[in-house]
Amino acid sequence: MDQLIKFVGSRIKELRKTKGWTQERLSQESGINPSYIADVERGERNITLKSFDRLINALGVSPFMFFAVREEEPPIAAHLNMLSTRSLSEVELINEISRSIFNFYDSREEN
Repeated sequence: MDQLIKFVGSRIKELRKTKGWTQERLSQESGINPSYIADVERGERNITLKSFDRLINALGVSPFMFFAVREEEPPIAAHLNMLSTRSLSEVELINEISRSIFNFYDSREEN
C-alpha cells in the first residue's frame, strides 16, 4: 500500500510541476489545503478518493490518464506524459488527428 501512496503523491507532484503550478496554486484550484497537498506529494498522507478527485479535476487529468504511466520506450513515455496533462477533449482531438494521419499513410501503402 505504501508504494501506491507514494506513486499517487509523486504523480500529483509531477503533473502539478508540468503545469508550472506551485502547491499554493493547486490548493486554490482544488480547494484543498496546501499542507495536505504537500503531505500527499511526499507520500506521508493517504489521500481520500474525494480529495483525489478534486486534485485531478483541478489538474485537468482523467483517472485513466493519471494512472497511464508505463515504462516503455522513451518517445512513447514522453507522449503519454504530455497527454496526461491535457483535458479529455484535447486527448480526443489528438486521437482523431492521429487516426487521420494513420489512415492517410495506410492508404498510401495500399496503392
